[in-house]
Amino acid sequence: MMTKIITLIVVILFCWFPTNAQDKAKENPCDLIENKVPEPARFKHFVGEKFGGGIIFSLWKDAKGEEHGLIASLADVSEGMVWNTYEKVTGATSLDDGFMNTKMIVSVLDNCDMCAAGLCYLYNYEGYKDWYLPASWELYELYKNMNVINQVLLQDKEDLTQPIAKEYYWSSTEGSTGSAWRQNFADGNQKYYYHKYSKSKLRAVRKF
Repeated sequence: MMTKIITLIVVILFCWFPTNAQDKAKENPCDLIENKVPEPARFKHFVGEKFGGGIIFSLWKDAKGEEHGLIASLADVSEGMVWNTYEKVTGATSLDDGFMNTKMIVSVLDNCDMCAAGLCYLYNYEGYKDWYLPASWELYELYKNMNVINQVLLQDKEDLTQPIAKEYYWSSTEGSTGSAWRQNFADGNQKYYYHKYSKSKLRAVRKF
């Protein structure tokens, strides 16, 4: 009787566990790891990818699960340009929407083709014309991924690409009549800088 019970237990264990284990053993271990990543966390693109006329430096998904990102130009738009040459409030105060800021700045300021926002707004590369001067948060996102971006740009050995310098870059986020925010790419600090007529570097950005 005892022998029959033991035999029955062995049969049950064999049917329940080994088949599942053998099937798993046939799968690629990397696939098993990848399948543990929730679907919403997977991205088609990646930070450091050359795409859309520039290089991706930030990615996210919206509530519908659709992928979006920020693309930086492959080189500086200017080695040194003023935010504005005279004191005037533009209302460009968004911290995370540089496109809206830029449109507001160029619509308010005169002769903005010679100001930071204007140069980025007029930038055209590989047929892409929707560039803008990044807002303060967008510029900080670029700073956070600067090492990845620079590694790609330094290794591509292309004449038209340029790594991000460890210097100040203007954002499109206005502070007051005579001030605007800029990003220090040497230490990560953002400065509420009081002189719009001071010169800083420019790096254009676009979204997808």
